[in-house]
Amino acid sequence: MNKKEIKKFIKEYENKKNRTIVIVDYGNVEKWKASLKWKVDIRNMSQLIKNFSIGKKHLRRFYYGTDNGPNENRKVLTEWSRAVLEKAKMNNYMIVTKDV
Repeated sequence: MNKKEIKKFIKEYENKKNRTIVIVDYGNVEKWKASLKWKVDIRNMSQLIKNFSIGKKHLRRFYYGTDNGPNENRKVLTEWSRAVLEKAKMNNYMIVTKDV
């Protein structure tokens, strides 16, 4: 799609935004960054997703495996894991986690 076609698509999509769910599995996004050589971060994704889903937070879900480090019984997340979840929260995603 060229820029004009993208703008047309987004305009036609406008009336569906409040009922479209977008689910991001961030573990996969991290892999895309390396293989596609794209600079993708949580904020960029949030800006893109707002073109497709607005309104209720549960329509923008952010799935991520939380990491407690080598001691899986530890209640404190690793710094990386905590930072990823904090960025997702700041960008208004509904966060869904599981331990890894």
